[in-house]
Amino acid sequence: MTSPRFLVAKYIPDHRRMEPLNIGVVVWADGAVEGRFLGEDGDDVTAPRLINKNGRDAYPDWIKSWRTQFVKQRLSVGRGRPAARRENHEFLDAIAMYADDHYVFVDGGFINSPVAPGGIDDIVNYLFSELVEPAEEAVEAPESMDKIVRRMFAPLKKDPQFRPGIKISCMIDDNATEEFPFTFGYGFDYPILMQQVPLGKQDIVNSTAFKFRAVSSDAKLVSVERCVSLIAVDDMRLRNDESMKRHSHLLGIYSQVVNLMSAGATHRLGELGVPLNGRQQ
Repeated sequence: MTSPRFLVAKYIPDHRRMEPLNIGVVVWADGAVEGRFLGEDGDDVTAPRLINKNGRDAYPDWIKSWRTQFVKQRLSVGRGRPAARRENHEFLDAIAMYADDHYVFVDGGFINSPVAPGGIDDIVNYLFSELVEPAEEAVEAPESMDKIVRRMFAPLKKDPQFRPGIKISCMIDDNATEEFPFTFGYGFDYPILMQQVPLGKQDIVNSTAFKFRAVSSDAKLVSVERCVSLIAVDDMRLRNDESMKRHSHLLGIYSQVVNLMSAGATHRLGELGVPLNGRQQ
């Protein structure tokens, strides 16, 4: 009796990063082949969240294609070579050939114990729980700040008063003028200035505070009430992280601080004159 052997199915979202994610396992044991993959519910398959949006339609087709190979009695392993028969563990090598740039199989090796009759499902479920399920949990990361900003400000794209990348020139002393860039501006003559600020990065916090102080020192440009620091931090973390509290306090001296991860962020921006919901407060 040959020891069982298994493959790990992997999904590669981005070949530049080369960070494959485990999406399933396939087990061979004395001619029996069985597998389990993320997103399966009986005969239905739904692409899990870790699959890129533009590839989710193809995901069910891949799973169903692999399962079609499981039930065959023999599979080709290449021109000029004899077909792999399911009675031999090399049948897995033939299954592994059904791959492309994003979906691949990696040989997991042999399992050092025989499988009791009818026990292949237990092996599949064990390997799946050990090798696959944690991978799906790991990619459920919080939405990045860049994505939050893009999503929340998307309704303003066609608004002529919305000015991404606005630059403001002001006097920083009696003899020098400096131009300061901001993430967004809203308005024409006296625009609201908004800067995306990643709390925890002291240099960016300091530079943001400096340029808000500079532009608000010139009454002809903008007041502190029209300077807005955009942060994106979990409320609990902001309350408990001393460094982030200090950074938020510093920004609050020279600007209005709006936490985009807070439930009232859209309303607060509306109060400040930035109508994300399409209605000026």
